[in-house]
Amino acid sequence: MRTKYADIGVYALIVAMGVIVLVQNASLPEAFGGDVGPAFFPSSLAWIMIGMCGLGIVRCVTGENRELLDFPGLKKIIVTIVAVASYFIIWQSFGQFYLLTTLLLSGLLVFYSSDEKLTRKVVVASIAGSVGFVALIYVFFTFVLYTKF
Repeated sequence: MRTKYADIGVYALIVAMGVIVLVQNASLPEAFGGDVGPAFFPSSLAWIMIGMCGLGIVRCVTGENRELLDFPGLKKIIVTIVAVASYFIIWQSFGQFYLLTTLLLSGLLVFYSSDEKLTRKVVVASIAGSVGFVALIYVFFTFVLYTKF
């Protein structure tokens, strides 16, 4: 993919976020007297975002860019996004936060370390680190914040 198309896509995404902010601010109450009101600052920022991105889109369209966009580690990025999305879907469906978090962390740590030769020591260290981290999460949320998952 050319960087020109990626830039235009990001600009369009930011413009869409600015429009969402403007739509959300339309329901805020009006200001009294000479006051600016609660919608002034977010609306101003949204208009600035939209304007700056509009200028960026014009610059991208009028400029010549033959540079290709390269994503090193794209496989890892996609696997991580799919794993985290699956994690949230399964967590919402079945619960078991601590077990799922341990499995997610262990799986991702083992996957990330698979560039080198995967040894038993690396797998055990990944699982032990995940279990230890989730144990700290459990202690913190259960005994410090008094929150149950």
